[in-house]
Amino acid sequence: MNKFRFTINALAIAIFTLALASMAQAQATRTWVSGVGDDANPCSRTAPCKTFAGAISKTAPNGEIDALDPGGFGALTITKPITIDGGGGQVASVLVSGTNGFNISAGASDIVDIRNVRFQGLNGSGLDGIKVNSAGQVHIEDCIIMGFSQNGIEVSTAATSQLILRNVLIRDCTIAGINTNTTGANQTAFGFDNINVSNCGDGFKAQNGSSGSIRGSTFTLNTNGINASQGASPTFVNIDSSLITGSSTGINTAASVHVRISRMLIAQNANALGLGGTVDSGGNNTIHGNTTNQAPNGTTTAQN
Repeated sequence: MNKFRFTINALAIAIFTLALASMAQAQATRTWVSGVGDDANPCSRTAPCKTFAGAISKTAPNGEIDALDPGGFGALTITKPITIDGGGGQVASVLVSGTNGFNISAGASDIVDIRNVRFQGLNGSGLDGIKVNSAGQVHIEDCIIMGFSQNGIEVSTAATSQLILRNVLIRDCTIAGINTNTTGANQTAFGFDNINVSNCGDGFKAQNGSSGSIRGSTFTLNTNGINASQGASPTFVNIDSSLITGSSTGINTAASVHVRISRMLIAQNANALGLGGTVDSGGNNTIHGNTTNQAPNGTTTAQN
């Protein structure tokens, strides 16, 4: 009897081990989605899935989901390090209503890369285009985000995180195009290069110790081009070679916020600057044609 029980237990352990091995083998380092795919498929190139959500369970951590052709690939929750690439020269779309496009709830050291995807709130009814609840780093490149009732991109983490944007267009978002809303004494470190934000509440709402740099970017027809406020940690924003126009206030700063501007054009706003905090100047900015042309109130650096 004891030998029989031992044999049964050993068999059960072997079956469990094989099941785990099978599950591990089922996750590929690269999977594929297609507008004519099926989530029952293994998500290979020759048998792609239909949605990002269908593919992610079959993709290993640090793997990649690629789009083979144009299609609407649906909302997605990301809980691991991964790359989502919609492919260049085509429309890989996420169209949502009453929810977020992507929810990112990854690990504290996980890196999430999102490239070549268009996010759209159906008739302006989507919540956030991309909501970052937790992650070490989030990189967003060559994406379009439009028509959301809250934010285009929101970082709302309970730990320090990084947000890197390159070649991103955001428009028609009610609260903000980009909203860094990390809680407590934690900070969002950011780097934005060639972003365009228009027709949003705030172009960039930098809150709660958000610190980083913006280069070569345009903020047009927002309530505030950039709205920087302090939380538990000071907020620092460095802006170079960028345009802010058509806003109630071009750059709005709260107490203990530090903004540094260089080679900026701030024009055709109601107010150029809201000077609750400090705005330093590189001495090479153009602030002209606003209803009120406030001058920077911090240090002006002499040019060599």
